[in-house]
Amino acid sequence: MRTTIQDVASKANVSVATVSYVLNEVQNQTISGETSERVRQAAKELNYVSNGAAATLKSGRSGLIAIVLPRQERDGRLMISDPYYAQLISRIEYYARERGYHLLLTGTREPGEYARVVRKRKADGVIALGWYDPDDLAELHEQKTNIVLVDVYAKDKAACQITADDRMSGYLAAKHLIDNGHKAIAFLGKAADKGSAAEKRLQGCKEAMKEAGMTFERRHLYTYGSDGEYGMAAGRKLKDVTAVIAATASATVGLLRGLSETGRKVPEDVSVIALEDDPLLQMSVPAVTGIGQDPDEKARIAVEMVTFPEKYAGSQRVKTLPVSMAMRESVKKLS
Repeated sequence: MRTTIQDVASKANVSVATVSYVLNEVQNQTISGETSERVRQAAKELNYVSNGAAATLKSGRSGLIAIVLPRQERDGRLMISDPYYAQLISRIEYYARERGYHLLLTGTREPGEYARVVRKRKADGVIALGWYDPDDLAELHEQKTNIVLVDVYAKDKAACQITADDRMSGYLAAKHLIDNGHKAIAFLGKAADKGSAAEKRLQGCKEAMKEAGMTFERRHLYTYGSDGEYGMAAGRKLKDVTAVIAATASATVGLLRGLSETGRKVPEDVSVIALEDDPLLQMSVPAVTGIGQDPDEKARIAVEMVTFPEKYAGSQRVKTLPVSMAMRESVKKLS
């Protein structure tokens, strides 16, 4: 026989209303923390599962946060296999679950598609990772959906936005290479995408070179893409440079392979800096110097923004997180 809410109330020695308030996370100042914990423990012991549809109708919330992911350029697959996105989604899921939410994961393909999915599933909010479509966002705003844009630079005053300091990331990488005597520096990433993190990173790279009296050469811009296959292709074709700044960890791993296939060593022949600091790069041979951010903090704030947007009013709607450089073995000092 299926456990009912009345069974939970009886075991916890509280009213049905109290059980409903606690399990649906409705704020009620008259319910103590001890009572809330007793209700949750009773529900757990009885394996009680609430009627999601009924709870949605009563509370007005589905308990779902929709995650929008870009698709890979090459085959249209979701970029969940990218180490950065995988780590970020893992942390988002952790913080969402702490607040009683579950994730709805999908990717963008056609204009308007995602807004329709959100409307159909009645998601309480949207966290868009590296994705921005003005038409979809306009429809989501009409649905009164809470929206958080991650790693996107968009002129959308209604949505919360959180990024790392991507311009500083590119600046630090280029300056470190310049300080080590490098002048012919290539950039690998989707820098042609307007409003992207890669575009900001390239801007920072150019600023550092300009400060040093240098000019970034267009022929040293490799806009193949951001995954390992594109990084490998760039590594095979790379020429006339002594250093490379790669926008993602995946592209960096591919780059190392492409350089190796053409008989070039890092850092003896080509120095490399990654604009992500993934464990893969720390374990590679050689270990790659990386510009890192805190994905855990980014995930925590993104979830808080989408579930408690009132806290992020006005100028607080846009957050920029700091970055830092971890120096390892992939940069050679030129004489």
